[in-house]
Amino acid sequence: MIQERVLLPLLASLVFSGCGGLASHAPKRAQTTASESTAEGVLLRKLERKAYAQPSPSRCAAKQIVRLFALTNRYPTTADWLDVQRCCGPTPPFDELRCKRDAVTNLTKWFQTLPGDLRTGKLGMAAVAVPKPPVMCVLRLSPLRLRFADASNGYEWEPERPTMGHYVRTLTAQGQVQDRPVTTLKVSPIKDAGPASIVSLEIRHMDAERAPANVISALFTPRQCEQTTNPSRDASLTDNLVLNYINIERAKQALTPLEMNTKWQRPLEVWLERAEELGLGGSIPGVLDKRGWSVPRAHYARMSATTDRQFQTLLRFHPTLRLLVSDPHMTSVSVGTVDGATGTEWIVGFFQDSSKATAQDIQFALFSDLNRIRDQLGKPHIRRHDATDQGDGDLMECLAAKRHLANQVHKPSSSVLWTAVQLNHSQDFSIPSCQLRFGWVP
Repeated sequence: MIQERVLLPLLASLVFSGCGGLASHAPKRAQTTASESTAEGVLLRKLERKAYAQPSPSRCAAKQIVRLFALTNRYPTTADWLDVQRCCGPTPPFDELRCKRDAVTNLTKWFQTLPGDLRTGKLGMAAVAVPKPPVMCVLRLSPLRLRFADASNGYEWEPERPTMGHYVRTLTAQGQVQDRPVTTLKVSPIKDAGPASIVSLEIRHMDAERAPANVISALFTPRQCEQTTNPSRDASLTDNLVLNYINIERAKQALTPLEMNTKWQRPLEVWLERAEELGLGGSIPGVLDKRGWSVPRAHYARMSATTDRQFQTLLRFHPTLRLLVSDPHMTSVSVGTVDGATGTEWIVGFFQDSSKATAQDIQFALFSDLNRIRDQLGKPHIRRHDATDQGDGDLMECLAAKRHLANQVHKPSSSVLWTAVQLNHSQDFSIPSCQLRFGWVP
């Protein structure tokens, strides 16, 4: 996302307030100034007409974002987007967002830098003149989005153009996180359906665990359009605050507190800086236990946040973060941060370290991960069979075995799997810290 400090003076007249769409009366057309070229004037009026014709969520979101940008000079964080949805209702994530500030000498040149869909009007647009200098924002919502229509008993969400491997992750009012394939999903309002109702959801891909979070609120309550507050009034988010809030949430669920592993911080930050190059799946280089072997389990939540208040918001509404915080088998946490256009981007890693876990814990966690994949495929769970003869079957390092089985559970040869975990804490570092012997039961 590229910020350019340009804006036509005439955009100062496009001042919006409130939320839920533009005023019902027809807006006044901006007047072309003497210094504005004919091409720029036509372009701006064309942009206005197309923006006004768009569904209200995109217009409302643009209006909330432009206020935030005017105040903080940054794009919305993951938590900011949830605040936007409190005002605008459930809104798909945006793929493209451009904001610009101050006076302009060539609107056409800036407009031509926008993605094609923005130039053809599939957008939301808003501008503010106060506080000065004026700001204009244009956004395009994600093409993999959910269409929804109001109904007396809830909402019908229909995914558009899903590809193989996409699934929906939902968070219920009781704190349960559920995965299911991307199909038509019926969502009922909390006020009508009680604790089983969906609070928020994510559209995710099975091969992109570390993709940025796109959390969609499913809270169909009266809209709350609060004026944008200055985030600087809240405490800046730190590693220790992240750990503290995670363990407070775990204590509510009677779970063992996690320990901070600072050794993995640098590998996480290197990956975050090179995410596009290194990919969104697989292992992160350098995340190894004290014996130099891979940890049996590592899962990640990626988000952007700037303050402690924003992180607390994500703990309530971010399905993946909530899933990992509530995982009883995790033992450690580590965080990596990189400053970006949305403020600070965070990757929070949750780990099961074999030096702090029992063989039984690792086995239970393995089946939990495999059956979550089965949920994402819409398939029945794999059943666990206690091994009586450990002389047969395959033997692999635990993480390699998990990857191997994660591929096999797409089309397993059986619905029953036996496993046996072998842990090694000796000074012979040539032997893996955790090994798994396994086989399918005919």
